[in-house]
Amino acid sequence: MLIYFTASMLQKNQYGHIYDKIISTLEKMGHKVMHERIIQAPLEEKRLYSEEKRKAHYKEVLKWISDADIVVGEVSYPSTLNIGHEIRLAIEKGKPVICLYSKDKESIFFEGIQSDRFVYELYDEQNLESILRTAIQFAQDQSDSRFNFFISPKHIAFLDTVSRERRIPKSVYLRELIEQDKHKNVEFTED
Repeated sequence: MLIYFTASMLQKNQYGHIYDKIISTLEKMGHKVMHERIIQAPLEEKRLYSEEKRKAHYKEVLKWISDADIVVGEVSYPSTLNIGHEIRLAIEKGKPVICLYSKDKESIFFEGIQSDRFVYELYDEQNLESILRTAIQFAQDQSDSRFNFFISPKHIAFLDTVSRERRIPKSVYLRELIEQDKHKNVEFTED
């Protein structure tokens, strides 16, 4: 699987060894990990980016998230808005997201995320591989099948309104409708 890894760039000097361990564990498990933005690029250099280069960087991160099968974040350490924004973008794009945190570093914000594609796990260096294996298996099980679905502009407008008013993605609303109908029509259910 292709995994996008994110973590606090501000904490890279102090916790980079943990980031390296997460990345090497994922690679040892056979995954390709996009991590260059966190591991290789010096933060000081990024602070000097021109406005144009910042926009290009943002588009590049969006592409990495879009291309990834799963997003993994180390979210224990104080950061800017970047990590939370990346996690939110990934969830909105329907990507399974695994957020790891260390003891006494839990986040009330991340604990409040309600998504069947979001895994928030306590880990330490000894159980990291086990936690990642379990979380990735869960994330893989949550992956959707995609298909083309053509609807009228009138239906799109309705979905846009529902999405905006309920503050949920259109796909979540449609899945909820299918689940409701599935419960009403038990003759079609497999389980």
